[in-house]
Amino acid sequence: MYDVQLTEFPFAEPDFLTGPVLMSESRMLVVPSNHPLARREFLSYEDLTRITLLAPLGEVPSYWLDAHFPDHTPSGAPIRREQAFTHWQEALALVASGRGAVISAAQGAQYYDRPGVTYVPFDDAPPIEYGLVWRRAGNTARVAEFTRAAREVALATPR
Repeated sequence: MYDVQLTEFPFAEPDFLTGPVLMSESRMLVVPSNHPLARREFLSYEDLTRITLLAPLGEVPSYWLDAHFPDHTPSGAPIRREQAFTHWQEALALVASGRGAVISAAQGAQYYDRPGVTYVPFDDAPPIEYGLVWRRAGNTARVAEFTRAAREVALATPR
């Protein structure tokens, strides 16, 4: 059990509370390096109709899945979405094999670059936001102080 966790928002579970957004990053699409989208400087969410969007398997809340792996574009066009992976390395292997694409935070290009995949930024996607969550029953002064300190550090950290 944990006291506080940094996680991707949105997070809306009844037994948990959320703190403020502490950081955000732009979104990128990870595509097979030989796909036509890999040659683009920027992508639009409308381009997601041109490839299968791979999403995590398992019991993922629909609000979270829709926020990070949408099933339609902003204009309403359907996106082929397939729940296909259980961990990030598996997702990258599926992309490299040509099975589809995944949406990643910008830091993915720095930490998870590998042969066969290309990270292409979106020019119209909302950022991925991160913040703290904690159990409602664990809403203590210590958690409040940790949250305050984390926010203070986040505000002082250059982006």
